[in-house]
Parts: sequence; structure tokens; C-alpha cells
Amino acid sequence: MIKFIIAILLYCSITNGSYGMEPADKKEINRILLNYGQKWAGGIAHMEQDYTITLTKTADSYVLDATLKLPPAISVTQTLARSGDGFRAEPYRLPELRELNHEELATIDDILKKTRQLILLTSSNGYLKVVDTSQGYKEIAKQQINESEQETVADEITIATRKNGEFAILYYRKKWDPWFCLWFDLDKKQIGGANWIDIPMNNGGYLAPADVEFIDHALKKHGDFGVYGNVTGGLLEQAKYFQVQINHDPKNKLWLIDINPHDGHGHFLQFYIDKTTGKIGGMSAGHIEPMPEPTPDPQ
Repeated sequence: MIKFIIAILLYCSITNGSYGMEPADKKEINRILLNYGQKWAGGIAHMEQDYTITLTKTADSYVLDATLKLPPAISVTQTLARSGDGFRAEPYRLPELRELNHEELATIDDILKKTRQLILLTSSNGYLKVVDTSQGYKEIAKQQINESEQETVADEITIATRKNGEFAILYYRKKWDPWFCLWFDLDKKQIGGANWIDIPMNNGGYLAPADVEFIDHALKKHGDFGVYGNVTGGLLEQAKYFQVQINHDPKNKLWLIDINPHDGHGHFLQFYIDKTTGKIGGMSAGHIEPMPEPTPDPQ
């Protein structure tokens, strides 16, 4: 009977995502995390949305082992000093699963070639990226899949693969950039998701085809703003010529859209799209001027 009760308690702790983590531990860890910037303001609760976390507590530190709940299942260990300064994060670890075989990689290439493009939102700011997938998974490495605006050199990209249940995962990484993961549901023969890996995770990543279609339809139907601008060419047409930023407001069920000139000089538009009706509202427009060059001090 005692063994049974212990087993139940262990199960509840594990499924709660924080095995061995008491409320007092969480409170103290949250206090420590706040010392390292706004990124950590959500504390353990924010991390647990996307990671399963186990805690090892020593006399001088908290050791957090976090494993991503999404199919890529990447892990990372972070050590927090319980007094004074000290925050150490080890390199992200890929799961100990088998690599994809030739048949699975061929299936992935078929999916990518039929899909033709991958629509992504950068996790840091929601900028839209369009990645050409028509040439297969190896060619993706030659494109700018890192979140920065720096050029991507294919020879600098590491590509790894894993099979996790029905999911086939591709892992891309350029030097010290975050891992970019792209995964596929092989049973359904479709893309399952994509994102840059971070802890805590951000709101970017894969913009599903249904969302792309919804936003595109809304722009084409409601995007004529008269003298202020016109976006009725659709989403991807805007992305060809402008920097498109998309964020979502889950509380109010809105897509928040910003369309700006790439060089920071020219006309901009801001508006929202109702996720239920597709109607556009809150439109504002204006003109962006580049910052003036600083005037040198007279000698």
C-alpha cells in the first residue's frame, strides 16, 4: 500500500512538469531569474509551458534539466547559484533517438517539394520569412534560416536528424545561432511545425497554411485603405517588397500586422485582423524617415 501511494505521488509530480520542485523552490528560482533580465520575467511557469523541468537542489545551486515538449525534444541544463551571481547554461542537447533513414528523408523531400515554401515568423519580433522548400531539405541550409539579417553560408550549417514517434525532425544550426527545427508528421505526410529553439520559447516559428490563407484572404478582401495604402495583393505579395511583422493577441483574438519599408525609409501601415471574422480595424499609416547622421563636433 505504501509503495502504491509513493508511486502515485511520483506520477503526479512528474506529470506536473516539476518533479521535486516545491512552491518555495519555485518562488526562490523566480526571484533569481529576475536578476537576469525581462526574458525571465515569466519565471518557471513560463518555461513549463513548453518544457518539462526536473530540479536537482544542492547546498549552493539549483540545477534545472529542461526537455522541450514539442517533437524536437531538445534538452538543456541550467545551473542557478542560490546566493550571489551565477547562471550557467550548458549547450543544448539533441535527443538520444535514431537518425532518419534514406526512405524517411526521401519522404521529407517529397513533402517539402509539394509544399514549395515555408512561412515563418521570427521568434524575437514576428518578422515574416519565406523559405523556398522546392529543392528539398539540403537546399534549405543555403537560405537565410537564421533569425539575424546576416547572410547564411551553407557550409557553415550543421544538419542533424532524429525520429521521434510519428515525427521526423530536421535540426539546422549555424555556428552559435539557436537550433532551427523543422518537423514532419510522416503518417499525415505534412509539415508538423518549425521554430528556433530557446528557453523560454517565444511566439514565433511556423505560420500554419490555414493561418496564411486566413490572413491572405483578409488582406485581399478588406485591405484597400484608399489614400492611405492598399494591401489587397495579399500577404506574400507584401512580403516581396516590405518588412511584414505579424504578432498575435490571444486575449482579444487578433492578428497584429505591421508593414514597413525594408530600409526604414518610406510608408508604413499598422492594423489588426479579427481572427474570427477576418475584418480589419485599428488602421494607422505614416511615413518613416531614417535617423539623421550625427553632426560632428566642431574642431
